[in-house]
Amino acid sequence: MIKKYFDTSYVPWRLMMRLSLVSFVMAVYFVTRPVNLQLFNVIIHILAIVYPLTLSWLCFRGSGTFLWPSHSAHPALPTYRRFSPAFLGMAMLCFTLAEVFWVQRTIAQPITSAAEAYAGVEHYIFLGMYPFLICAVLFLPLQNLPLLPRLRLLLDSLIIIVAITTCFYYFIVAPIFVTGVGTVGEKIVASIFPTADLVLLFCLLLVALRFGGATLRPALIFLSVTVLCLFVNDVSDLYGVLSKSYNELSLSNVTLFLAAIMIVGAAQTVRRMLDKDGSVRAISPNEVERVGLLSPTGCWKAVLPSLLVLIFGLLVFGIWLTGGAQHFHGQILIVYVGSFVVLLLMVLRQFLAMHEINKLQRSVRAKNLSLSMLNVKLEQLAISDSLTELLNHRVLMVKLDEALEHARTTSSTCAVICMDIDHFKTINDGSGHLVGDVVLRNFGMVVKLVLRPTDWVGRWGGDEFMAIVPDVDPFEAYQVAERIRKMIDQRVLAGNGELRVTCSLGVATYPDDASERETLIMLADAAMYEAKRLGRNQTRTAHEPSVQGFGIAVEAPRTLEERDVLGIVEALIALQEIRDHLTSEHERRVSALARKLALKMGLSEEAAYVVSLGGLLHDLGKVTLPDKLLLKKGRLTEQEFSAVRTHPVAGAEVLSTVPTLHEVAAIVRSHHEWMDGSGYPDTLAGEAIPLGARIVAVADAYDVITHHRPYQDAHTTVEALHALLKSSESQFDPYVVAALVRVLAEGPIRQVGDAA
Repeated sequence: MIKKYFDTSYVPWRLMMRLSLVSFVMAVYFVTRPVNLQLFNVIIHILAIVYPLTLSWLCFRGSGTFLWPSHSAHPALPTYRRFSPAFLGMAMLCFTLAEVFWVQRTIAQPITSAAEAYAGVEHYIFLGMYPFLICAVLFLPLQNLPLLPRLRLLLDSLIIIVAITTCFYYFIVAPIFVTGVGTVGEKIVASIFPTADLVLLFCLLLVALRFGGATLRPALIFLSVTVLCLFVNDVSDLYGVLSKSYNELSLSNVTLFLAAIMIVGAAQTVRRMLDKDGSVRAISPNEVERVGLLSPTGCWKAVLPSLLVLIFGLLVFGIWLTGGAQHFHGQILIVYVGSFVVLLLMVLRQFLAMHEINKLQRSVRAKNLSLSMLNVKLEQLAISDSLTELLNHRVLMVKLDEALEHARTTSSTCAVICMDIDHFKTINDGSGHLVGDVVLRNFGMVVKLVLRPTDWVGRWGGDEFMAIVPDVDPFEAYQVAERIRKMIDQRVLAGNGELRVTCSLGVATYPDDASERETLIMLADAAMYEAKRLGRNQTRTAHEPSVQGFGIAVEAPRTLEERDVLGIVEALIALQEIRDHLTSEHERRVSALARKLALKMGLSEEAAYVVSLGGLLHDLGKVTLPDKLLLKKGRLTEQEFSAVRTHPVAGAEVLSTVPTLHEVAAIVRSHHEWMDGSGYPDTLAGEAIPLGARIVAVADAYDVITHHRPYQDAHTTVEALHALLKSSESQFDPYVVAALVRVLAEGPIRQVGDAA
């Protein structure tokens, strides 16, 4: 708790103890006078010069590194903060010089106990201490306080000082001037000293109240004790002058020993602060105001000068109303002069405050402008791709949701165009990634030029782009895609004409091709890959038979047998579409996901193609089920469930009639087998289940969980993964589930789906 308010780690305790011991011995000698008067005078003369000169040296010791920046250990330290210890040393030099003149004057005139004359040269030199002490206070290391707050601090101090000094002179000094003895010069000089002490005291109080931190408080305490000691001595001298009993060797002079020690302690404490910390953290005027506003005591500290001026104004008004008790003619002039000075200082402070406010306002406006620009930049970064400055993947999904919702509400259409730059990897490998980045940026610019202002285009990922085109039918969407393809084919996207690129595009339209977002994207993507598979630099649409059946394939049919297989698969897909449109969309999604899982698990493109066909046709056998069973919303009876369990065998039997689809038939037959052997129809277990069937089983279960069914609501991706992991090893292959986790981590997490 003590360290919170006082940090004494910079206080030179050993030096202070030694000086205190020496001062105590000198004070005892001064009070007891153990030798004869002549020897006493000689020793006092020597001590009066040597002692303050030594203290002056102690004040300056170690401060040279702060006075000359070029030789300073801390060249970055603000210049005005280097001088606080030096100002204290200069104050001690004034004290020493005053003592030298005092010794010179008293050598010829022995020191006695009788009253001596006041206002010698040494007194005027001694007054020179106060400007240096005030400067030392104002230049204390107040967290590198800027110049304007320091000027405001000085004006606040002067306002308080003038108000207090006016009252002090009117109520105390002026009456004493009239009633006391002594010359006018002695009275004026004697009264200046306590007034200067008040000035210094209120400077210290204001600094302590407004900016005194735990580190600085020991130095402020040293200086406060110094001022109190000087005030005691000066009041004693004033009383002696006015009562004609002034004595240069009075006991009150002992307080000067303590004051000198405190000055040395303050100088060395500040020096150690600057030497150890180098530079206390600089704060701006804005931060000064903010700290003051946030501080619990900041408000009343800030209004303290104005509050005292208000009290002073009320006092002046009261004196003016009553006429005041004047001890001499013109005494009230003191009040008028003081009031005028306070008013002048208040006006200056207001001008300074207005200047600070203007600076703060300019700074706030500049920072607000900078903040607005940063906010705009952050908004752009949040919604756009950093390379192409087009919409990013996340925002494209949001825009597509909005477009589909608008299309559903207004019974209109919406097309999705997926675009992929042909042979982009070759461009990166041959010309470098910087050239590849230029191609991507220019590709996005060309696409944006072709589209309408109401359309959206963004970077889907890598070298793939997506455009969202509302209110167009499938043919119009195809024409838009063709304009993009032709424009790209005609433009030079990088280099001096030697680097041209082409692109492959796929188009899917709501509601003709799909009724939900995921299926629409999947079909547009499948159409794009079909365009690449069939030779690149072309546009394919989702309703084409090759896309419906083989949109996930990697190669065009090479033989008559493969073309026959394609025709058979297209016929089977058409059969499922007629029988149950929602089941057909489910199978397409399962097919696409199964292919991704197969590739993620390291299967070849050909093997992944077979697995995807298994996913596409895994529910083919359901065409044999009656509508009342297939579309039933409630729970199935045991007899009904037994009928449903026949669909894998029925589908496999249809496919096994085609020799090239035997592997697909095996996947369809076993996709409901469980890893623990409790599945159907053959109760296979573990690796006895074909890998393709295990992959399709996971893809099928994930799609069922995340889409609405007649017998259940849709769930989130996280909930689906939790269910699959829970059933891992008993129902599903854990390696396939792990591959699903990796696949989903590469794209956005799906939300609850719509009807499937």
